[in-house]
Amino acid sequence: MHNKLKNEMIDYYTGDPKRIQHFLKVHELVALIAANEKLNEK
Repeated sequence: MHNKLKNEMIDYYTGDPKRIQHFLKVHELVALIAANEKLNEK
């Protein structure tokens, strides 16, 4: 699921590396916070 979402966002923002980098950074930070809070995928 996560890889599909990332690939779709990268395709959507093709040609705009700043937006792609921002999205990837935010995604990774959210995943880190969720893991530290021991949240499940829901």
